Amino acid sequence: MAQVGRISGPLLTANLERQGKDLDFRNQQASTPLLKFKVDTNRIGVNTTSPAFELDVVDTVKGNFLSTSSLSPGNFTLSGNNINALTGPINFLNNVRSSGVATDQLLIRDNTISTYTTNSEINLLPNGTGTIELQADTNVTGNLHASGNITFDGNLVFGDTGDDSTRLADTVELNADIHSDIVPDVHETYNLGANYSKWNNIDLATGNVTTVLGNTINLENGLIQIDSRQGNTFYVDKNGNDNNVGDHPNGAFLTLTRALSFVDSSIQGPVVIHVKPGEYEEVFPLTVPSNVSIVGEDIRNTVIKPTLATNTNNAFLVDGEVTIENLTIKDFFSPGYAFAFKSNATVTSRSPYIRNVTVLTQGSVTSASDPNGYDQGDAGKGVLVDGASVTSSSQEASMLFHSVTFITPGVESVKLTNGVRVEWLNSFIYFAQQGILLERGTTGHLSTDGSTIQYGAEMRCIGSANVYGEFGIKADGAGTNAYLVNHNFTYIGSGKSTANDDTVSIHANEVVEINSGRVNYTTVDEKGNYRVGEALFVNQDTGKTEIQSASIDFSNTDSLTVVTGGSTVTIDDTRVRTDFIRLRDNTLESLVGDLNINSALNTVNINATTNITGNLTTDGNATIAGSLVRLGDADTDDISFNADVTSGMTPNIDLNFNLGSATKSWRTAYAEKLTTDTFDIEGNRFITKDSNADLELGGNPNPPTVTVGPQFSVNAQETAPRGLTFNNDGTKMFIAGTAGDDISEYTLSTAFDVSSTVTYVDSLSVIANPTAVKFNLDGTKMYVTGPGTNRLTEYNLSTAFDVSTGVFSQNSPSWKFLVTPSEDDTFGFDFNNDGTKLYVTGNQRDKIYEFDLPGAFDISAITFVQELYVGLIDIEPFGIEWSTDGKRLFIVGTRGNGVDEFKLTTPFDISTATHEGFYFIGGNPSGIHISPDGLKMFILGNQNDKVKEYTTDSPYRFVAGTSSVVFGNLTVGQQFTQTDVSTIDSGDVNSDLGIINDIVINSDSILRNVTTPLLNANGFANFDSVGFVGNKITTRDSNADLVLQPSGTGIIRIPGDVTVENTIFAPTANYSFASATMTTTSGENLLTDNLNLEQMITGDIVFEGNVITTNVSNSDLDFRANGTGTVDIQANVDVGQSISVNTIGGVAPNINAEDITANFATVNTFFSAPSAIVGSISLAGNRIQTIESNADLEFNASGTGKVILQENVSMPNLNVQGNTNIQVSTAPSATFDNATITNNIIAPSRITMEGIEILGNKIRTKSSSSDLDLRASGTGVVRAKEDVNVTNNLTVNGTLTAHNIGIEGDVDLNELETDGNIEFNDNYITTTVSNSNLELRTTGAAFIDLQGIKVRDSVIQSNSSADMLLDTNNILEITSTDSIILPKTLTDSSDTFSNNIGAVQYDASINQIVGLTNVSKQVLGPGLYSDDRQTFVNPKPDNTIEFTAQGVNSMTTSYQATTMNRIELNGIDIDGNTISTNITNSDLILLPEAGQGKVQLEKLHVLDNTLTDTNIDGAFSIGATDNGYVKFNQQNALVIPSGGSQSRRSTPEIGETRWNVALGYLEIYTANGWTDASGSGATVSAAEMDEIMNEFILIFG
Repeated sequence: MAQVGRISGPLLTANLERQGKDLDFRNQQASTPLLKFKVDTNRIGVNTTSPAFELDVVDTVKGNFLSTSSLSPGNFTLSGNNINALTGPINFLNNVRSSGVATDQLLIRDNTISTYTTNSEINLLPNGTGTIELQADTNVTGNLHASGNITFDGNLVFGDTGDDSTRLADTVELNADIHSDIVPDVHETYNLGANYSKWNNIDLATGNVTTVLGNTINLENGLIQIDSRQGNTFYVDKNGNDNNVGDHPNGAFLTLTRALSFVDSSIQGPVVIHVKPGEYEEVFPLTVPSNVSIVGEDIRNTVIKPTLATNTNNAFLVDGEVTIENLTIKDFFSPGYAFAFKSNATVTSRSPYIRNVTVLTQGSVTSASDPNGYDQGDAGKGVLVDGASVTSSSQEASMLFHSVTFITPGVESVKLTNGVRVEWLNSFIYFAQQGILLERGTTGHLSTDGSTIQYGAEMRCIGSANVYGEFGIKADGAGTNAYLVNHNFTYIGSGKSTANDDTVSIHANEVVEINSGRVNYTTVDEKGNYRVGEALFVNQDTGKTEIQSASIDFSNTDSLTVVTGGSTVTIDDTRVRTDFIRLRDNTLESLVGDLNINSALNTVNINATTNITGNLTTDGNATIAGSLVRLGDADTDDISFNADVTSGMTPNIDLNFNLGSATKSWRTAYAEKLTTDTFDIEGNRFITKDSNADLELGGNPNPPTVTVGPQFSVNAQETAPRGLTFNNDGTKMFIAGTAGDDISEYTLSTAFDVSSTVTYVDSLSVIANPTAVKFNLDGTKMYVTGPGTNRLTEYNLSTAFDVSTGVFSQNSPSWKFLVTPSEDDTFGFDFNNDGTKLYVTGNQRDKIYEFDLPGAFDISAITFVQELYVGLIDIEPFGIEWSTDGKRLFIVGTRGNGVDEFKLTTPFDISTATHEGFYFIGGNPSGIHISPDGLKMFILGNQNDKVKEYTTDSPYRFVAGTSSVVFGNLTVGQQFTQTDVSTIDSGDVNSDLGIINDIVINSDSILRNVTTPLLNANGFANFDSVGFVGNKITTRDSNADLVLQPSGTGIIRIPGDVTVENTIFAPTANYSFASATMTTTSGENLLTDNLNLEQMITGDIVFEGNVITTNVSNSDLDFRANGTGTVDIQANVDVGQSISVNTIGGVAPNINAEDITANFATVNTFFSAPSAIVGSISLAGNRIQTIESNADLEFNASGTGKVILQENVSMPNLNVQGNTNIQVSTAPSATFDNATITNNIIAPSRITMEGIEILGNKIRTKSSSSDLDLRASGTGVVRAKEDVNVTNNLTVNGTLTAHNIGIEGDVDLNELETDGNIEFNDNYITTTVSNSNLELRTTGAAFIDLQGIKVRDSVIQSNSSADMLLDTNNILEITSTDSIILPKTLTDSSDTFSNNIGAVQYDASINQIVGLTNVSKQVLGPGLYSDDRQTFVNPKPDNTIEFTAQGVNSMTTSYQATTMNRIELNGIDIDGNTISTNITNSDLILLPEAGQGKVQLEKLHVLDNTLTDTNIDGAFSIGATDNGYVKFNQQNALVIPSGGSQSRRSTPEIGETRWNVALGYLEIYTANGWTDASGSGATVSAAEMDEIMNEFILIFG
């Protein structure tokens, strides 16, 4: 059949250039075509078969317009603007057009006939009885006068057609009677008079009137009153008047503004305002009351636009139950919207309904390239649906739009916010910068019952479209949800362009979801591509379908089968299966043989995270490329390098990656040199790179910026607020108060913003005096504590964070803190981030207590961990709050009136807390809460009952804090300059910072343990908590003590005068004096009115506690009065040593005291006291005695004096001290304690001195087993001039010099030096000769016993069965070049190495070296072993790998082959020559490797989706037994064999079917031979079919 070009609209070249054949249009019986298209010559002929020109027309040409450069139609030529006759005249038989025609007196030009003569008339005179006929409209600007009759055959119009003023200005005056009937041309169409211009009286004999307007009709028989009207229906008409009542079309209003102000829907129900066609200029906004409908005549001809003064206002402000339809709104500008709710709108039963409305706006500046003013961005907008404008009594804040079109170039067209809902049906938006915006508001819409505030927005779009512009729909914020059904996005992203170029479309701009906003959609774009959210994409051009979904529900489908190119893919609820591969669960498996991943380019790319549960072995090099390489998925995974790294390691991005982390550091980094951009570390030196550049060491100098924000008073509900907390998202606030003993709940319209609308909701009565409240993570449990009870009370909440649903928990009716018995004031508490730890502030002992909980927020049983004392910071700690990472702790205190911030090195471990600083609040603060982002802090003040809000620019940083530069021992050889606010700290090593030259500090800094010749500070020089400011030394913390304390035995010396303006506290004591002035001339004299110190040294006098002593050995303590003054001791005196009264200046002072207690008293002149105690001696009356029971009474003479006893003295025992000669002739015995006797003593043969007895030639101790101590005084020595035999132990504290020493027992010497080169000193033995050996030897086979370790020759062994331990703080190096022999047999029958982690031995049972880890015993050699070493993988020396399970070899593999007993795979077992599935009813799938490999079943080969029979002869049979049959299940066609007749088989079988390409039909072989498979039906030839098609084309086009 020949192809016929289809003509549909313009003739298409592609349809005409078909196979080079011409196209004829002709009548069926005609021989000459009406129209001839010559394709080969590109010519068209009319009434000719052989066109000679591009267009060759034979016979007459008729047309309205002909354009050509020259034309020769007959006896004349047309060329340019000339007409030239070839012969004879030129006759114009029809109309002639010219710019002007002139006679002698007349000029006809354009459409004007004028005379050349001034003021002359133009006479139009017919010939004979002819008439002058004017065939078109005739306008007479002057008067028209006719002396005869005037007959109008056509229509007659009096007056102009204009506005009311024009019509009223024209008049018609009739000076004659009307001599005929006046009948209107159309029935019931025209009026006599108008509503603004009425006939005074109409006198009728008979009146047949259908409608009567007005209130009265005067009839001959009386007056009739008409009071009713046609319901609540009003009219607005361009011919109306705002003075009318507007209740009839003939009495319509002129403006919609007047109509809306006049109507009242409260009278007789809803009102309808009909707006007739016309363009109405109204004062915007037009407020439409409830139950009022505005109905235009039609969408195009009823137009509403604003006045110039109101063209930026909203057009319509609607209330509930409002309908607006069939009109156009145009010519207004931003910020105005076409529609919006009026203020305090109320939707009672039905939402506003806008239908069949067009909003047509444009920018204020347009151009040819921007005809809609898109770039100006100030066109009027579509609709604002704001729930904040709708009252809470409304059913809901909603609007319905149907068949509306918004053309709003370059602006936001539709906006929904604050809890609204919009239905959007069959509507369109054009050129919008943002078509539809759903935005979470800040004010919200309160529900009818007042229970909730909705901030989001909901929209349902059905069968609608967004065309052109930048963005389609955007959902911004939680609670904003849009549902788009069959929505069209066309050229979104093209802006103002109307070129319909799909390459400028931005499909990402069609749907935008941010801040938890959600859009669910089915859409079609400008190319017809179909989308279902992010899950499904259908490309209509290619037919490609993309599914991006986490799951597809085939619950009602047994399986999904995809057949492509002969290959079958089956998907059911358990698997995805191809002919060769199966994907089941998360397992990809080969159904035939190995699963091989091959590539034609020898490269396999795995573009996602790949987990290999077995071993990964690479025969060649392993190269990992890409932007990110991740080794391990948890910090418990290990990476071991068994080979050296042979290349440098360079990070991919400069200054972006770290080595190590804050919690896991490399132990030691071995590097020859460390280089940074500005300095190098090499050896023990830090060196800057730039010449003369400073080496700066500093911390972070930037303190946080804290802003005091708004505050909210809770006084209306609680006059004694104490505790404060919020819910997770900050939309609820809770106050614990002791006035009401309850927990009050508030809602916040804006999260964590007390300046937003804060509404009191409810309260819950709890325990007495609640001071703190917290919740668990999901808000279903609430915890409260208070002082005096020492308890934490738990409440269960059925609704999360709703205290009205709280009930007392029975699981913890009265759980009590186990802090300390004396801590009853538990004011505040907080949990860690997962609720497994609890922290409590104790006001009584000024501590924070830390507890472990058995489970998250489980307070049924707790364990005390530790405590932190904070009394030096605030003695009334109240509220407590943690940062989310546990590295910042905040305490609010009522005594300090502020917040103390702590920094922790270990999260949630209060033992690592250091005080960072203090932020003053005031107002007796007690409660604290910090937002989860750490940027807002809320403080509850007890004095002003307000919640104060503070904002910081640094998360969880509200105080400046300190930054530290920590050093060990440091020597700086050049000038040291501190340039930022930092801390130079020696840290925990207690080492000083030694500066050889000056140290200069250029700004506020902190130094600790600094030793330097000179400190030069330009600003503050801060030493830890002490600062130097000018000539003052002050503390940095408010109200902190200034402590001056020397190191070691040093003293504090003040070389000049000192003025102390404040209180001085003695170190480590609570003694002080206030407002004292101390002056000194040489650092030795101190004058003050009152001095009370724990210890003070002034000159040689030491004041310590209540004791005054001298600090010079054996010096006197001298009390003197000035001038004639006396030393007046008004209370009892206790003298620890001697007391002497000396003559001063020849004056012998007296000592007067009520009571004196002294060890020794020396009185030169007179001593007067009722009684005195000197040391242990009591002087009372004539009796001298010791005051202690059984104590000795001792007498000592001074110098060479004697103790003279002039009277009879009874001395049972005598103790002599000092160089005193005592003559005792009558004493039977003498006892001397600690006696020094320089002369002789006369005594019997036995002398007893304290614990020593001298008897004959022996000196011995009196006490059994006590030591005999021989000691010389001063530098003297104990000298024995003869040999001394010591039978027992001898201890020499000094130096023992002897020629020979023979020791039978132990010897204990400080130092022993022999005549050889050996020295014994303290705890070491050394040689005194340089480089000489120290040798310890034994005789024979004996060992040298070194406290448990025996040494002999080259053998070292332990003294018993105990372990021998080599314990070093560094590396233990064994320099042998041979080997170490490990134990070969197990010495521990339990096979545990005695639990010595790190122990190593040789296991002879497996011939491997094994070691003990903290988990189990591990084999240290090659291979992988189980704990019992019965199952292992072991590489053998012959390059094979042996797999052993439970002691039995299961597989051996080499480079040649792998031998296995049996293979069990996931779904397949291979045992011997049998391959079977191990899953019931599962398929056995055979799959070759990729490429052209086949699965070969004898002579049947399977490749991909192709089955090939390799038999040369015979049929490939597919059959079924018995009554079975073969069925093809695919939905597409079955491709059967095809070919010409010559390719038929020579011996076909009956039923053999094929497509005969020569005959063009399906043929089948029967008993009668090959025949058409379609049967014997009639057919038509190709020529006949061509003829039929040509007829249909000419008939139907």
